[in-house]
Amino acid sequence: PISLEVATKGIDFSNFAPLLPAGSKLGGKLDGRVAVGGTAGSPRLVGALALADGTFASPLQTVPLTDLGASLAFAGTDVHLESLHAASGGGTVDASGVASLLDLVHPGADATYRFGAEAKHLRLNFPAYGGGQIDGKLVVGHVPGTRPLLSGALSLSEATIPFAALLLADSGSGVIGAAPAPVVVANP
Repeated sequence: PISLEVATKGIDFSNFAPLLPAGSKLGGKLDGRVAVGGTAGSPRLVGALALADGTFASPLQTVPLTDLGASLAFAGTDVHLESLHAASGGGTVDASGVASLLDLVHPGADATYRFGAEAKHLRLNFPAYGGGQIDGKLVVGHVPGTRPLLSGALSLSEATIPFAALLLADSGSGVIGAAPAPVVVANP
């Protein structure tokens, strides 16, 4: 049997900035408690984590995310994104969802998940790819033995797309030499 508990109180989220691309900045406070129990071959999680007053800025996406907050809950092999909220350029994005990881030792093997997000007047700018205002809803889900399913409706307005981004799109994936991943798109 294994038993491990980690508690956080007011951890400065900026401590995680070195894990991101150079020039990225993080802010906010992380609180919560997560316990791991069970056996090494079949661990179970219990607890919750919350991020409050978060910020994110990056040279890859130049409109800072502010008012960033998130709440995660862990129950056995389930991870619940109870809420995620961020503001950017006068708009907002909100998301929630759940993932059931039947095998926590190999979490991607047979995961079942469903996450949804809604953007309202969300402004983003990716200098290498373009920017603009995003509105709409998006859902991504997966059940074992099938391809992930992406559905929803998004609109991009007031958009600017650099000519160089069109050349990257022509390569098939935006990454030179990479094969595009299969995605099934359905109407909501």
